[in-house]
Amino acid sequence: MRGIIAGLFHDLFRNGEVEQRKPRRVEDGDLVGARATLLRAEQHLADLPRDVLARHVAALDGKLYAIGVPAILNLALPSVLITFLNSLLAVYSQSYVVVLGIYYKLQTFLYLPANGIVQGLRPIIGYNYGAGEYDRVKKLYRTSMGMCAAIMAAGTVLCLALSGQLIGLFSSNAETIAIGTSALRIICVGFIVSTISVVASGSLEGLGMGVQSLVISLCRYIVVI
Repeated sequence: MRGIIAGLFHDLFRNGEVEQRKPRRVEDGDLVGARATLLRAEQHLADLPRDVLARHVAALDGKLYAIGVPAILNLALPSVLITFLNSLLAVYSQSYVVVLGIYYKLQTFLYLPANGIVQGLRPIIGYNYGAGEYDRVKKLYRTSMGMCAAIMAAGTVLCLALSGQLIGLFSSNAETIAIGTSALRIICVGFIVSTISVVASGSLEGLGMGVQSLVISLCRYIVVI
């Protein structure tokens, strides 16, 4: 498997730099070469004894689940947190529940682009880590951290300056707007800090460290909060 991947990316990575190429048409020779590579890989797998192949498949499945299961739990944690907070706030006032729902809608506008950056970071940081380009891995991490921090900083400024107007987009109730304004100004202070957990968690998943990524998310959603 490593040989196949190395063959596919050999023309893209040379001497630690991505080769700059002008766009060109796909030639028949390219298709023949790709088909030949796939046929060799298929023949290699067919020649493996069944027990050896089964061990390889089991090992690969284990690696996939080691990353996939923590990633699934990472996606489930926000829903678990919101459910818990809803049940907790409902005891005191329904206005608090409404404010929580409004906040969750507003923060989506910030975390969606940040998560998009992290989604693009995962495969790229994994490719470079596998190629031994550790300097590039660090640069990717720092760049993504800076981009996400800029988004969160902009969101923090908007929430501090326009908290009442933002809550007013979703409710005309004076009590809800008053509660939501105070809550939003307090909560938004944590936006920039959350950049660390978002980018670090996504980077660890890209490096195949799903459990470590889950630990960071657990600390954010359960321990800290």
